[in-house]
Amino acid sequence: MMANIHELIAKGAPLYGAWATSNDPAVAEAMAGSGYDWLCLDSQHGPLDWHDLLPLLRAVGGTPTLVRTGWTDQMQIMRALDMGASGVVVPMVSTVEQAKLAAEACFYPPRGNRSFGPIRNYYAADNRPDPLCLCMIETAEGAKNVEKIAAVPGVGGLLIGPADLALALGEKLEFKISDAALKVIDRVVAACEKNKKVSAMATMGPANAQAMMERGIRMVALGADMLHVRQGAAAELARARDWKAPKKKSGRSK
Repeated sequence: MMANIHELIAKGAPLYGAWATSNDPAVAEAMAGSGYDWLCLDSQHGPLDWHDLLPLLRAVGGTPTLVRTGWTDQMQIMRALDMGASGVVVPMVSTVEQAKLAAEACFYPPRGNRSFGPIRNYYAADNRPDPLCLCMIETAEGAKNVEKIAAVPGVGGLLIGPADLALALGEKLEFKISDAALKVIDRVVAACEKNKKVSAMATMGPANAQAMMERGIRMVALGADMLHVRQGAAAELARARDWKAPKKKSGRSK
């Protein structure tokens, strides 16, 4: 069974996570084995579909794992949780109404409208922690409604999508956090602290992650699986190309 992500959050230390975009269980297993505090399986932009989800959730073992759904589709949210996810990341949440749809799908009545479906063999309604519902703040309208969205019952926290947020704010897409985005980030942190929710962010790299942690972000995604593969492979190749080939000896040895 996966570790209780709420207990990890309650400890107060930063939680380091990563995006898992591959539909290969071996890659998910390797990511989980690398020591991340949490992972997020990406069914919004990644190639994985519902046939991939169960093998991936099995492969990660005890690492708390969220699933990013396509949008505020309650069927997708319920299904991800039935398959054993620790929670969901719901993209493009712009309004209180959308946040309520996301949260309601995470909980059984009377707290929500989730349908009971014990798919995983260890699953029962009374022996698993509450799912974590993270609503992504990445639209201009969502940025305006940060405080209201954070106050919605059942929403466990807000996760900032800096790339889409930059585009929504009319900025160029760059791998750095703009001043306009920083203002939204600070409001997210304040709103989460006020409502006892967790703040999270896809930080686009360790340098940004450290800066965002210093601003109060509690859950930081350092990168993604395939990005790590490319970076690791490129670094090894660069080191190899720097090696100096031994000089050939002239003449015959005696």
